[in-house]
Amino acid sequence: TVGAAIYYTTNGSTPTSSSTLYTGAISVTPPTTVKAIGILAGWTDSAVATAAYSDATCVCVSFDAPSSQYIIAPLGGTSLTAFSLSLWGKRDTGGSGGILQWATGLGATMPAVYLRETGTTLEWYVDGNYNITGITLTTGTWTHLMLTWDGSTWTAYVDGSSAGTYSAGNTLQSNAADLYLANGYHGYWSGEILDVRVYNAALSSGDATTIYNSGCPDEDTTLASNLIGRWRLNDGSGTTATDSSSGGNDGSLINGASWVSDCPCP
Repeated sequence: TVGAAIYYTTNGSTPTSSSTLYTGAISVTPPTTVKAIGILAGWTDSAVATAAYSDATCVCVSFDAPSSQYIIAPLGGTSLTAFSLSLWGKRDTGGSGGILQWATGLGATMPAVYLRETGTTLEWYVDGNYNITGITLTTGTWTHLMLTWDGSTWTAYVDGSSAGTYSAGNTLQSNAADLYLANGYHGYWSGEILDVRVYNAALSSGDATTIYNSGCPDEDTTLASNLIGRWRLNDGSGTTATDSSSGGNDGSLINGASWVSDCPCP
């Protein structure tokens, strides 16, 4: 409509008259979703137009266990009353090792949270024991994994669906100091990891489905205000894993963990 003002967002949220006013070309860095709306006084607002811009090449981090490769990022979680962990993983040829560990040290015997692979089976170590087990990974296939704790119940999700629960406390929470990827008490893990998120709230089953269906590390706004750490792991170069949340807890790639072109894009 002639005379209408166009307002837009670049974070996936619905635009309003309080959003950015369109005045010229919009510069975006993929992956980005642009949404726009036309507004003119006395007229009904237009429908929201959406355009998604994806990376031509999706990037993640690849880890080789024999080379002792891993990522470490500082992340204190000792005072959280609820939280959620989310990540994408793809196993290589198999074996045993730590995929994720939230602990005071690399070889900590009592981590706050620990996800390990033994053979093709995954086990979540929570509340001082392997209390959620029997999850399987398929070699060469991207799998979305999520764990939530609401203050009384632990729930594990695989590809958006519940895969086990355990009702108890969080007796080792005081050990949640640093986040380790592709390493833990049982050593290193070979595979690829992408888009690691930590929230200070227990996500719902619907949230798990939303994140799984999004695939690549996109601009979805699932409980964005509750993110305390998000390592998309798509930096593409260097040895820094940037934390894109407001926490600023950048991680470090250790011993040659490498950037590769691969991701679970839908």
